[in-house]
Amino acid sequence: MGIAVPGAIVARLNKCSLKVNVTRRLFLASLPWLVFGCAREVDEEVSGHQRYTGTAPWTIGGARPGMMLAELKQHRGEPRGSFGVPPRGFIWGSSGELGEISVEMDADDRIRRVQGTDLRAGPLTLLGRGASNADVTAVLGKGVSKSMTQPGSFVAPTPGKQIGMQHYYRNGVAEFRIVVMKNTGLTGIVAEAK
Repeated sequence: MGIAVPGAIVARLNKCSLKVNVTRRLFLASLPWLVFGCAREVDEEVSGHQRYTGTAPWTIGGARPGMMLAELKQHRGEPRGSFGVPPRGFIWGSSGELGEISVEMDADDRIRRVQGTDLRAGPLTLLGRGASNADVTAVLGKGVSKSMTQPGSFVAPTPGKQIGMQHYYRNGVAEFRIVVMKNTGLTGIVAEAK
């Protein structure tokens, strides 16, 4: 035995299911736009760092171009190794908060070039390994930035793929080049006397 359902209720149920189908279709049609919009939003870098406005000279692991070798040894101790003939380059391992660095000297025993992964100003660490492009510009300002690209295809002319950025800054007598790779963040800082 069946239950009799009035015609008005049946019409209302059909109208509701039509609304649900239209709403579901609109949602599914807008889903790619929502996903693309969210992915684009996440891809934009945001930094929680603040701008450095101090006047202390920048160093890489406590060393900067123009510094005497004796001063660096007093600050960091004896180097872990050397390179070049006669030894014109030295390497210091990590010690405390100071990261590993390598330095190249000029004929007067002044540092000509420093390479490492932590940028400091006095006792403050401004940037370290893994920092993003947004972190670099938030802390140091705009500077001059150049894209690093991986070559495209030789078979069909295609543009290269961006793999990172190099940021250039001048502080005192030194030019600092900060390398930030797309997938790993800051991988190296080089300072040279200019």
